[in-house]
Amino acid sequence: MESRSVTTHTAVTDAILVEYAMPVRILSIANADDERKRIVFKGKSALFWPHLPPEVVRLIATFHLLNVAPEAQGPETWQHPQLWPSRFVWSLIRDTYEVEKLMRVYPSWGVALEYHPFWRQACVMIDPQDLLIHHAVIHPTSKGGSANAKPIRLSPFQHFRNIFNCSCIVCRINYPFSPNGLAVAKRAITNPWLGQLMTCKDHRKSTFCGVCLREAPTMEGETEYTQGLSVCAVENEDDQTWPGVETTCRTCRKQWIWLAAKHDPLDREAVGGSAQLATDDWEVRQAIEAFVDLGEGMIKDVLELAKEKHWYKVNTKLADMLSQALAASRYAGRAEGADGYASEDELSEEEEDAELVSITEDAAGIRELAMTDFARNRILDGHWVNPTDEFNMRWVSISANTPRARHPCPWNPGSVFDGALEEGEAGVDADGGELAHPRPKTITALRPPTYNISSMAYQAYVKQFRDIVFPAMQNVVRRLAAECEADGKDAVEIARSMSMDDVAAALREEA
Repeated sequence: MESRSVTTHTAVTDAILVEYAMPVRILSIANADDERKRIVFKGKSALFWPHLPPEVVRLIATFHLLNVAPEAQGPETWQHPQLWPSRFVWSLIRDTYEVEKLMRVYPSWGVALEYHPFWRQACVMIDPQDLLIHHAVIHPTSKGGSANAKPIRLSPFQHFRNIFNCSCIVCRINYPFSPNGLAVAKRAITNPWLGQLMTCKDHRKSTFCGVCLREAPTMEGETEYTQGLSVCAVENEDDQTWPGVETTCRTCRKQWIWLAAKHDPLDREAVGGSAQLATDDWEVRQAIEAFVDLGEGMIKDVLELAKEKHWYKVNTKLADMLSQALAASRYAGRAEGADGYASEDELSEEEEDAELVSITEDAAGIRELAMTDFARNRILDGHWVNPTDEFNMRWVSISANTPRARHPCPWNPGSVFDGALEEGEAGVDADGGELAHPRPKTITALRPPTYNISSMAYQAYVKQFRDIVFPAMQNVVRRLAAECEADGKDAVEIARSMSMDDVAAALREEA
Protein backbone atom coordinates (compact mmCIF):
# COMPACT_ATOMS: atom_id res chain seq x y z
CA MET A 1 0.00 0.00 0.00
CA GLU A 2 2.86 2.37 0.84
CA SER A 3 4.65 1.73 -2.46
CA ARG A 4 1.43 2.34 -4.38
CA SER A 5 0.89 5.69 -2.66
CA VAL A 6 4.48 6.70 -3.38
CA THR A 7 4.07 5.82 -7.05
CA THR A 8 0.83 7.76 -7.31
CA HIS A 9 2.39 10.75 -5.56
CA THR A 10 5.34 10.65 -7.95
CA ALA A 11 3.05 10.50 -10.98
CA VAL A 12 0.98 13.43 -9.80
CA THR A 13 4.12 15.43 -8.97
CA ASP A 14 5.55 14.81 -12.43
CA ALA A 15 2.29 15.88 -14.04
CA ILE A 16 2.28 19.12 -12.05
CA LEU A 17 5.90 19.83 -12.90
CA VAL A 18 5.27 19.23 -16.58
CA GLU A 19 2.18 21.44 -16.59
CA TYR A 20 3.57 24.43 -14.70
CA ALA A 21 7.37 24.24 -14.88
CA MET A 22 7.56 23.71 -18.63
CA PRO A 23 6.09 27.15 -19.54
CA VAL A 24 8.42 28.82 -17.00
CA ARG A 25 11.44 27.11 -18.54
CA ILE A 26 10.35 28.18 -22.00
CA LEU A 27 9.95 31.77 -20.83
CA SER A 28 13.45 31.78 -19.40
CA ILE A 29 15.06 30.79 -22.68
CA ALA A 30 12.76 32.67 -25.04
CA ASN A 31 14.16 36.05 -26.00
CA ALA A 32 12.75 36.76 -29.44
CA ASP A 33 9.20 37.97 -29.93
CA ASP A 34 8.48 35.20 -32.44
CA GLU A 35 9.32 32.57 -29.87
CA ARG A 36 7.13 34.27 -27.27
CA LYS A 37 4.16 34.09 -29.66
CA ARG A 38 4.53 30.33 -29.95
CA ILE A 39 4.37 29.80 -26.18
CA VAL A 40 1.16 28.05 -25.09
CA PHE A 41 0.31 27.50 -21.45
CA LYS A 42 -1.72 24.89 -19.55
CA GLY A 43 -0.77 21.94 -21.70
CA LYS A 44 -2.32 23.28 -24.91
CA SER A 45 0.88 23.04 -26.93
CA ALA A 46 1.06 20.48 -29.73
CA LEU A 47 4.35 19.26 -28.25
CA PHE A 48 2.95 18.72 -24.79
CA TRP A 49 1.03 15.44 -24.89
CA PRO A 50 3.74 13.32 -26.55
CA HIS A 51 6.18 14.44 -23.86
CA LEU A 52 4.17 13.22 -20.88
CA PRO A 53 6.13 11.01 -18.48
CA PRO A 54 5.45 7.26 -18.81
CA GLU A 55 3.91 7.17 -15.33
CA VAL A 56 1.31 9.76 -16.30
CA VAL A 57 0.51 7.96 -19.55
CA ARG A 58 -0.04 4.70 -17.67
CA LEU A 59 -2.22 6.55 -15.16
CA ILE A 60 -4.33 7.90 -18.03
CA ALA A 61 -4.76 4.37 -19.39
CA THR A 62 -5.83 3.11 -15.96
CA PHE A 63 -8.55 5.72 -15.59
CA HIS A 64 -9.62 5.16 -19.19
CA LEU A 65 -10.22 1.48 -18.44
CA LEU A 66 -12.14 2.40 -15.30
CA ASN A 67 -14.38 4.71 -17.31
CA VAL A 68 -14.96 2.30 -20.19
CA ALA A 69 -15.58 -0.90 -18.20
CA PRO A 70 -18.98 0.01 -16.64
CA GLU A 71 -20.51 0.99 -20.00
CA ALA A 72 -18.87 -1.68 -22.15
CA GLN A 73 -21.18 -4.16 -23.83
CA GLY A 74 -20.67 -7.85 -24.31
CA PRO A 75 -22.51 -11.10 -24.97
CA GLU A 76 -25.15 -11.98 -22.41
CA THR A 77 -24.02 -15.60 -22.68
CA TRP A 78 -21.28 -15.00 -20.13
CA GLN A 79 -23.55 -13.23 -17.62
CA HIS A 80 -24.58 -16.50 -15.99
CA PRO A 81 -22.76 -16.98 -12.63
CA GLN A 82 -21.45 -20.40 -13.64
CA LEU A 83 -19.73 -18.87 -16.66
CA TRP A 84 -18.05 -15.91 -14.98
CA PRO A 85 -14.48 -17.28 -15.31
CA SER A 86 -14.98 -17.32 -19.06
CA ARG A 87 -16.52 -13.88 -18.83
CA PHE A 88 -13.33 -12.55 -17.21
CA VAL A 89 -11.22 -13.78 -20.11
CA TRP A 90 -13.64 -12.40 -22.69
CA SER A 91 -13.77 -9.00 -20.96
CA LEU A 92 -9.98 -8.93 -20.72
CA ILE A 93 -9.61 -9.47 -24.47
CA ARG A 94 -12.15 -6.72 -25.08
CA ASP A 95 -10.23 -4.31 -22.84
CA THR A 96 -6.96 -5.00 -24.65
CA TYR A 97 -8.36 -3.23 -27.69
CA GLU A 98 -9.12 -0.16 -25.58
CA VAL A 99 -5.54 0.01 -24.33
CA GLU A 100 -4.19 -0.48 -27.84
CA LYS A 101 -6.24 2.50 -28.99
CA LEU A 102 -4.34 4.67 -26.52
CA MET A 103 -1.05 3.15 -27.64
CA ARG A 104 -1.71 4.44 -31.15
CA VAL A 105 -2.25 8.05 -30.03
CA TYR A 106 1.48 8.84 -29.97
CA PRO A 107 4.53 6.61 -30.47
CA SER A 108 5.82 7.66 -27.07
CA TRP A 109 2.54 6.55 -25.50
CA GLY A 110 2.86 3.15 -27.14
CA VAL A 111 6.31 2.65 -25.63
CA ALA A 112 5.09 3.73 -22.19
CA LEU A 113 1.97 1.55 -22.22
CA GLU A 114 3.85 -1.60 -23.18
CA TYR A 115 4.84 -1.86 -19.52
CA HIS A 116 1.42 -1.10 -18.06
CA PRO A 117 0.48 -3.57 -15.27
CA PHE A 118 -2.62 -4.43 -17.28
CA TRP A 119 -0.54 -6.52 -19.68
CA ARG A 120 0.94 -8.59 -16.87
CA GLN A 121 -2.56 -9.42 -15.67
CA ALA A 122 -3.56 -10.21 -19.25
CA CYS A 123 -0.71 -12.71 -19.54
CA VAL A 124 -1.80 -14.36 -16.30
CA MET A 125 -5.41 -14.65 -17.48
CA ILE A 126 -4.63 -16.11 -20.90
CA ASP A 127 -1.80 -18.35 -19.63
CA PRO A 128 -2.60 -19.07 -15.96
CA GLN A 129 0.01 -21.83 -15.63
CA ASP A 130 2.85 -19.86 -17.28
CA LEU A 131 3.47 -22.60 -19.81
CA LEU A 132 4.76 -20.05 -22.33
CA ILE A 133 6.68 -17.88 -19.88
CA HIS A 134 10.01 -19.00 -21.34
CA HIS A 135 9.09 -17.23 -24.58
CA ALA A 136 9.17 -13.89 -22.76
CA VAL A 137 13.00 -13.92 -23.01
CA ILE A 138 14.87 -14.24 -26.31
CA HIS A 139 18.33 -15.81 -26.06
CA PRO A 140 20.49 -14.81 -29.05
CA THR A 141 22.61 -17.49 -30.67
CA SER A 142 26.39 -17.17 -30.60
CA LYS A 143 27.03 -16.45 -34.27
CA GLY A 144 29.05 -13.81 -36.01
CA GLY A 145 31.19 -12.96 -33.01
CA SER A 146 28.24 -12.27 -30.73
CA ALA A 147 29.12 -14.74 -28.02
CA ASN A 148 28.61 -12.09 -25.36
CA ALA A 149 25.15 -11.06 -26.61
CA LYS A 150 22.72 -10.48 -23.77
CA PRO A 151 19.25 -12.02 -23.60
CA ILE A 152 16.38 -9.79 -24.72
CA ARG A 153 13.38 -9.61 -22.42
CA LEU A 154 10.14 -8.80 -24.17
CA SER A 155 7.73 -6.28 -22.74
CA PRO A 156 4.50 -7.65 -21.18
CA PHE A 157 2.57 -6.29 -24.16
CA GLN A 158 4.76 -8.09 -26.69
CA HIS A 159 4.57 -11.31 -24.70
CA PHE A 160 0.78 -11.12 -24.54
CA ARG A 161 0.46 -10.45 -28.26
CA ASN A 162 2.67 -13.45 -29.05
CA ILE A 163 0.49 -15.72 -26.91
CA PHE A 164 -2.72 -14.22 -28.31
CA ASN A 165 -1.68 -14.60 -31.95
CA CYS A 166 -0.68 -18.24 -31.66
CA SER A 167 -3.42 -19.57 -29.35
CA CYS A 168 -7.01 -20.69 -29.89
CA ILE A 169 -9.13 -17.96 -28.32
CA VAL A 170 -12.23 -20.18 -28.26
CA CYS A 171 -10.37 -22.68 -26.08
CA ARG A 172 -8.96 -19.99 -23.83
CA ILE A 173 -12.41 -18.48 -23.19
CA ASN A 174 -14.27 -21.75 -22.67
CA TYR A 175 -11.48 -23.42 -20.62
CA PRO A 176 -9.83 -20.58 -18.67
CA PHE A 177 -8.23 -22.83 -16.00
CA SER A 178 -6.62 -25.34 -18.37
CA PRO A 179 -3.83 -25.02 -20.96
CA ASN A 180 -6.16 -25.95 -23.82
CA GLY A 181 -5.57 -23.98 -26.98
CA LEU A 182 -2.16 -22.51 -26.14
CA ALA A 183 0.12 -22.26 -29.19
CA VAL A 184 -2.13 -24.45 -31.37
CA ALA A 185 -3.81 -21.82 -33.57
CA LYS A 186 -4.51 -22.94 -37.13
CA ARG A 187 -7.07 -20.65 -38.75
CA ALA A 188 -8.38 -17.10 -38.40
CA ILE A 189 -12.02 -16.07 -37.91
CA THR A 190 -13.84 -12.74 -37.71
CA ASN A 191 -15.91 -11.95 -34.63
CA PRO A 192 -18.49 -9.12 -34.44
CA TRP A 193 -17.26 -8.10 -30.98
CA LEU A 194 -13.51 -8.75 -31.00
CA GLY A 195 -12.51 -8.62 -34.65
CA GLN A 196 -10.05 -11.18 -36.04
CA LEU A 197 -9.18 -14.13 -33.80
CA MET A 198 -7.36 -17.44 -34.09
CA THR A 199 -8.85 -20.90 -33.54
CA CYS A 200 -7.50 -24.43 -33.44
CA LYS A 201 -8.23 -27.27 -35.83
CA ASP A 202 -10.78 -28.83 -33.46
CA HIS A 203 -12.96 -25.73 -33.42
CA ARG A 204 -14.59 -25.67 -36.80
CA LYS A 205 -17.05 -22.89 -37.47
CA SER A 206 -20.05 -25.10 -36.71
CA THR A 207 -18.79 -26.19 -33.27
CA PHE A 208 -19.07 -22.83 -31.49
CA CYS A 209 -21.07 -19.62 -31.61
CA GLY A 210 -19.35 -17.16 -33.90
CA VAL A 211 -20.68 -14.19 -31.90
CA CYS A 212 -19.95 -14.97 -28.24
CA LEU A 213 -17.39 -17.76 -28.94
CA ARG A 214 -19.14 -20.20 -26.62
CA GLU A 215 -18.50 -23.83 -27.44
CA ALA A 216 -21.55 -25.89 -28.40
CA PRO A 217 -21.94 -29.12 -26.39
CA THR A 218 -22.60 -32.40 -28.13
CA MET A 219 -25.89 -33.02 -26.31
CA GLU A 220 -28.27 -30.67 -24.53
CA GLY A 221 -31.22 -31.57 -22.33
CA GLU A 222 -34.19 -29.90 -20.74
CA THR A 223 -32.19 -29.11 -17.61
CA GLU A 224 -29.77 -26.84 -19.46
CA TYR A 225 -32.65 -25.12 -21.24
CA THR A 226 -34.45 -24.45 -17.95
CA GLN A 227 -31.33 -23.07 -16.26
CA GLY A 228 -30.55 -20.78 -19.19
CA LEU A 229 -27.35 -22.65 -20.06
CA SER A 230 -28.50 -24.10 -23.38
CA VAL A 231 -26.54 -23.03 -26.44
CA CYS A 232 -28.84 -24.16 -29.29
CA ALA A 233 -26.13 -23.43 -31.85
CA VAL A 234 -27.57 -23.55 -35.37
CA GLU A 235 -26.55 -22.30 -38.78
CA ASN A 236 -26.69 -18.55 -39.22
CA GLU A 237 -29.24 -17.36 -41.79
CA ASP A 238 -28.93 -13.64 -41.05
CA ASP A 239 -25.91 -12.58 -43.09
CA GLN A 240 -26.87 -8.92 -42.83
CA THR A 241 -26.51 -8.85 -39.05
CA TRP A 242 -23.59 -11.28 -38.75
CA PRO A 243 -21.64 -11.37 -42.02
CA GLY A 244 -19.10 -14.16 -42.13
CA VAL A 245 -20.49 -15.90 -39.01
CA GLU A 246 -21.30 -19.56 -39.55
CA THR A 247 -23.13 -20.41 -36.31
CA THR A 248 -25.02 -18.46 -33.65
CA CYS A 249 -26.36 -19.44 -30.24
CA ARG A 250 -29.75 -18.88 -28.67
CA THR A 251 -28.69 -16.15 -26.24
CA CYS A 252 -26.92 -14.10 -28.90
CA ARG A 253 -29.88 -14.26 -31.26
CA LYS A 254 -32.18 -12.98 -28.53
CA GLN A 255 -29.74 -10.27 -27.43
CA TRP A 256 -29.19 -8.93 -30.93
CA ILE A 257 -32.93 -8.58 -31.56
CA TRP A 258 -33.03 -6.22 -28.60
CA LEU A 259 -29.84 -4.43 -29.69
CA ALA A 260 -31.40 -3.79 -33.10
CA ALA A 261 -34.71 -2.59 -31.64
CA LYS A 262 -33.80 -0.60 -28.53
CA HIS A 263 -32.62 2.55 -30.34
CA ASP A 264 -35.97 3.15 -32.07
CA PRO A 265 -38.97 3.81 -29.77
CA LEU A 266 -41.35 2.20 -32.27
CA ASP A 267 -39.24 -0.95 -32.64
CA ARG A 268 -38.68 -1.11 -28.90
CA GLU A 269 -42.39 -0.98 -28.15
CA ALA A 270 -43.22 -3.43 -30.94
CA VAL A 271 -41.06 -6.21 -29.44
CA GLY A 272 -42.36 -5.80 -25.91
CA GLY A 273 -40.45 -2.82 -24.52
CA SER A 274 -37.77 -4.82 -22.68
CA ALA A 275 -34.88 -7.18 -23.34
CA GLN A 276 -37.12 -10.12 -22.43
CA LEU A 277 -39.07 -9.59 -25.70
CA ALA A 278 -42.34 -10.36 -23.92
CA THR A 279 -44.90 -9.25 -26.49
CA ASP A 280 -48.61 -10.00 -26.23
CA ASP A 281 -49.13 -10.58 -29.96
CA TRP A 282 -49.22 -14.25 -30.86
CA GLU A 283 -47.69 -13.87 -34.33
CA VAL A 284 -44.79 -11.70 -33.19
CA ARG A 285 -44.17 -14.00 -30.24
CA GLN A 286 -44.11 -17.00 -32.57
CA ALA A 287 -41.68 -15.28 -34.96
CA ILE A 288 -39.35 -14.34 -32.10
CA GLU A 289 -39.39 -17.85 -30.67
CA ALA A 290 -38.71 -19.37 -34.09
CA PHE A 291 -35.71 -17.08 -34.60
CA VAL A 292 -34.33 -17.41 -31.08
CA ASP A 293 -34.75 -21.17 -30.65
CA LEU A 294 -34.29 -22.38 -34.23
CA GLY A 295 -32.45 -19.53 -35.97
CA GLU A 296 -35.11 -19.25 -38.68
CA GLY A 297 -35.32 -15.99 -40.59
CA MET A 298 -33.59 -12.66 -40.07
CA ILE A 299 -33.77 -9.95 -37.45
CA LYS A 300 -34.97 -7.49 -40.08
CA ASP A 301 -37.96 -9.70 -40.90
CA VAL A 302 -38.82 -10.15 -37.22
CA LEU A 303 -38.76 -6.40 -36.60
CA GLU A 304 -40.83 -5.67 -39.70
CA LEU A 305 -43.49 -8.14 -38.58
CA ALA A 306 -43.45 -6.69 -35.06
CA LYS A 307 -43.87 -3.14 -36.38
CA GLU A 308 -46.73 -4.18 -38.65
CA LYS A 309 -48.61 -5.90 -35.85
CA HIS A 310 -47.96 -2.94 -33.55
CA TRP A 311 -49.36 -0.60 -36.20
CA TYR A 312 -52.48 -2.75 -36.48
CA LYS A 313 -52.83 -2.75 -32.71
CA VAL A 314 -52.59 1.04 -32.38
CA ASN A 315 -54.51 2.20 -35.47
CA THR A 316 -57.11 -0.49 -36.16
CA LYS A 317 -59.60 -2.81 -34.47
CA LEU A 318 -57.75 -5.93 -35.57
CA ALA A 319 -57.54 -7.39 -32.05
CA ASP A 320 -61.28 -7.00 -31.41
CA MET A 321 -62.25 -8.35 -34.82
CA LEU A 322 -59.91 -11.31 -34.46
CA SER A 323 -61.17 -12.17 -30.98
CA GLN A 324 -64.77 -12.10 -32.19
CA ALA A 325 -64.01 -14.23 -35.23
CA LEU A 326 -62.01 -16.65 -33.08
CA ALA A 327 -64.82 -16.95 -30.56
CA ALA A 328 -67.31 -17.61 -33.34
CA SER A 329 -65.02 -20.24 -34.86
CA ARG A 330 -64.57 -22.01 -31.54
CA TYR A 331 -68.25 -21.86 -30.80
CA ALA A 332 -69.09 -23.35 -34.18
CA GLY A 333 -66.52 -26.10 -33.67
CA ARG A 334 -67.83 -26.97 -30.22
CA ALA A 335 -71.44 -26.87 -31.38
CA GLU A 336 -70.72 -29.54 -33.95
CA GLY A 337 -69.34 -31.85 -31.25
CA ALA A 338 -71.30 -34.09 -28.95
CA ASP A 339 -70.60 -32.25 -25.72
CA GLY A 340 -70.82 -28.61 -26.75
CA TYR A 341 -69.94 -25.84 -24.32
CA ALA A 342 -70.63 -26.43 -20.67
CA SER A 343 -70.55 -22.70 -19.87
CA GLU A 344 -69.42 -19.34 -21.20
CA ASP A 345 -66.33 -19.51 -19.00
CA GLU A 346 -65.20 -22.60 -20.87
CA LEU A 347 -65.25 -20.61 -24.10
CA SER A 348 -63.34 -17.64 -22.68
CA GLU A 349 -60.75 -19.67 -20.76
CA GLU A 350 -59.70 -21.84 -23.68
CA GLU A 351 -56.02 -21.45 -24.44
CA GLU A 352 -54.97 -19.54 -27.51
CA ASP A 353 -54.06 -21.84 -30.37
CA ALA A 354 -51.67 -20.18 -32.82
CA GLU A 355 -52.70 -22.44 -35.69
CA LEU A 356 -56.40 -21.80 -35.12
CA VAL A 357 -55.80 -18.06 -34.86
CA SER A 358 -53.84 -18.05 -38.11
CA ILE A 359 -56.47 -20.07 -39.97
CA THR A 360 -59.29 -17.88 -38.66
CA GLU A 361 -57.49 -14.67 -39.56
CA ASP A 362 -56.75 -15.82 -43.11
CA ALA A 363 -60.15 -17.38 -43.77
CA ALA A 364 -62.18 -14.42 -42.53
CA GLY A 365 -59.94 -11.76 -44.07
CA ILE A 366 -59.62 -9.97 -40.75
CA ARG A 367 -56.67 -7.81 -41.79
CA GLU A 368 -58.45 -6.54 -44.89
CA LEU A 369 -61.52 -5.70 -42.83
CA ALA A 370 -59.43 -3.89 -40.23
CA MET A 371 -57.57 -1.92 -42.91
CA THR A 372 -60.83 -0.99 -44.65
CA ASP A 373 -62.32 0.17 -41.36
CA PHE A 374 -59.20 2.26 -40.67
CA ALA A 375 -59.31 3.97 -44.07
CA ARG A 376 -63.05 4.64 -43.88
CA ASN A 377 -62.89 6.15 -40.39
CA ARG A 378 -59.92 8.28 -41.44
CA ILE A 379 -61.89 9.71 -44.36
CA LEU A 380 -65.08 10.22 -42.37
CA ASP A 381 -63.14 12.05 -39.67
CA GLY A 382 -62.05 14.59 -42.28
CA HIS A 383 -58.38 13.63 -42.64
CA TRP A 384 -58.01 13.26 -46.41
CA VAL A 385 -54.30 12.45 -46.57
CA ASN A 386 -53.29 9.21 -48.22
CA PRO A 387 -51.24 7.01 -45.82
CA THR A 388 -48.78 6.28 -48.63
CA ASP A 389 -47.83 9.96 -48.78
CA GLU A 390 -46.94 9.77 -45.10
CA PHE A 391 -44.95 6.57 -45.64
CA ASN A 392 -42.93 8.19 -48.43
CA MET A 393 -42.49 11.33 -46.27
CA ARG A 394 -44.24 13.50 -48.85
CA TRP A 395 -46.45 14.79 -46.07
CA VAL A 396 -45.98 14.93 -42.31
CA SER A 397 -49.33 15.29 -40.59
CA ILE A 398 -49.36 17.70 -37.66
CA SER A 399 -52.11 19.87 -36.23
CA ALA A 400 -50.58 23.03 -37.71
CA ASN A 401 -50.72 21.93 -41.36
CA THR A 402 -54.01 20.00 -41.20
CA PRO A 403 -57.07 22.11 -42.10
CA ARG A 404 -60.20 21.74 -40.05
CA ALA A 405 -62.86 19.64 -41.71
CA ARG A 406 -66.26 21.24 -42.32
CA HIS A 407 -69.14 18.84 -42.58
CA PRO A 408 -72.30 19.97 -44.43
CA CYS A 409 -74.42 18.59 -41.60
CA PRO A 410 -73.69 18.67 -37.87
CA TRP A 411 -71.59 15.73 -36.81
CA ASN A 412 -73.59 13.06 -35.08
CA PRO A 413 -71.83 12.43 -31.73
CA GLY A 414 -72.82 8.78 -31.87
CA SER A 415 -71.17 8.29 -35.26
CA VAL A 416 -67.74 9.58 -34.23
CA PHE A 417 -65.12 6.83 -34.47
CA ASP A 418 -64.12 5.74 -30.97
CA GLY A 419 -60.54 5.26 -32.07
CA ALA A 420 -60.29 8.97 -32.88
CA LEU A 421 -61.22 9.97 -29.33
CA GLU A 422 -58.82 10.18 -26.44
CA GLU A 423 -59.37 8.01 -23.39
CA GLY A 424 -62.38 9.28 -21.46
CA GLU A 425 -63.34 11.78 -24.18
CA ALA A 426 -66.98 12.01 -25.29
CA GLY A 427 -68.35 12.70 -28.74
CA VAL A 428 -69.05 16.35 -27.83
CA ASP A 429 -67.00 19.08 -26.22
CA ALA A 430 -67.43 20.44 -22.69
CA ASP A 431 -70.23 22.80 -23.78
CA GLY A 432 -72.10 20.06 -25.61
CA GLY A 433 -71.09 21.40 -29.00
CA GLU A 434 -69.48 19.73 -31.94
CA LEU A 435 -65.88 18.58 -31.67
CA ALA A 436 -63.23 19.85 -34.06
CA HIS A 437 -62.42 17.41 -36.84
CA PRO A 438 -60.18 15.69 -37.71
CA ARG A 439 -59.34 14.71 -34.18
CA PRO A 440 -55.72 15.05 -32.95
CA LYS A 441 -55.48 11.29 -32.53
CA THR A 442 -56.36 10.82 -36.20
CA ILE A 443 -53.79 13.39 -37.30
CA THR A 444 -50.94 12.01 -35.20
CA ALA A 445 -51.63 8.35 -35.98
CA LEU A 446 -48.60 6.19 -36.72
CA ARG A 447 -47.56 6.28 -40.33
CA PRO A 448 -47.26 2.91 -42.13
CA PRO A 449 -44.00 1.31 -40.93
CA THR A 450 -43.42 -0.97 -43.93
CA TYR A 451 -44.10 -1.01 -47.64
CA ASN A 452 -46.57 -3.86 -47.22
CA ILE A 453 -48.74 -1.85 -44.82
CA SER A 454 -48.38 1.23 -47.01
CA SER A 455 -49.59 -0.67 -50.08
CA MET A 456 -52.58 -2.15 -48.27
CA ALA A 457 -53.49 1.22 -46.75
CA TYR A 458 -53.24 2.90 -50.15
CA GLN A 459 -55.57 0.41 -51.83
CA ALA A 460 -58.08 0.55 -48.98
CA TYR A 461 -57.96 4.35 -48.87
CA VAL A 462 -58.53 4.74 -52.62
CA LYS A 463 -61.43 2.28 -52.61
CA GLN A 464 -63.13 3.81 -49.59
CA PHE A 465 -62.61 7.34 -50.86
CA ARG A 466 -64.28 6.38 -54.11
CA ASP A 467 -67.18 4.69 -52.34
CA ILE A 468 -67.78 7.73 -50.13
CA VAL A 469 -67.19 10.64 -52.51
CA PHE A 470 -68.07 9.20 -55.93
CA PRO A 471 -71.90 9.27 -55.56
CA ALA A 472 -71.83 12.91 -54.48
CA MET A 473 -69.40 13.77 -57.29
CA GLN A 474 -71.77 12.21 -59.81
CA ASN A 475 -74.57 14.43 -58.57
CA VAL A 476 -72.32 17.50 -58.80
CA VAL A 477 -71.42 16.66 -62.40
CA ARG A 478 -75.07 16.11 -63.37
CA ARG A 479 -76.13 19.38 -61.77
CA LEU A 480 -73.25 21.27 -63.42
CA ALA A 481 -74.14 19.82 -66.81
CA ALA A 482 -77.81 20.72 -66.38
CA GLU A 483 -77.06 24.29 -65.27
CA CYS A 484 -74.61 24.87 -68.13
CA GLU A 485 -77.09 23.48 -70.65
CA ALA A 486 -79.79 25.81 -69.36
CA ASP A 487 -77.45 28.83 -69.47
CA GLY A 488 -75.89 27.90 -72.79
CA LYS A 489 -72.37 27.55 -71.37
CA ASP A 490 -69.65 24.99 -71.94
CA ALA A 491 -69.65 22.58 -68.99
CA VAL A 492 -66.08 21.48 -69.70
CA GLU A 493 -64.72 25.02 -69.42
CA ILE A 494 -66.67 25.65 -66.22
CA ALA A 495 -65.39 22.42 -64.66
CA ARG A 496 -61.83 23.22 -65.74
CA SER A 497 -61.94 26.61 -64.03
CA MET A 498 -63.13 25.17 -60.71
CA SER A 499 -60.59 24.97 -57.88
CA MET A 500 -60.45 22.39 -55.10
CA ASP A 501 -62.27 24.80 -52.80
CA ASP A 502 -65.04 25.15 -55.38
CA VAL A 503 -65.36 21.36 -55.62
CA ALA A 504 -65.52 21.07 -51.82
CA ALA A 505 -68.19 23.79 -51.68
CA ALA A 506 -70.19 21.98 -54.36
CA LEU A 507 -69.99 18.76 -52.39
CA ARG A 508 -71.26 20.52 -49.26
CA GLU A 509 -74.18 21.95 -51.20
CA GLU A 510 -74.92 18.53 -52.64
CA ALA A 511 -75.08 17.00 -49.19
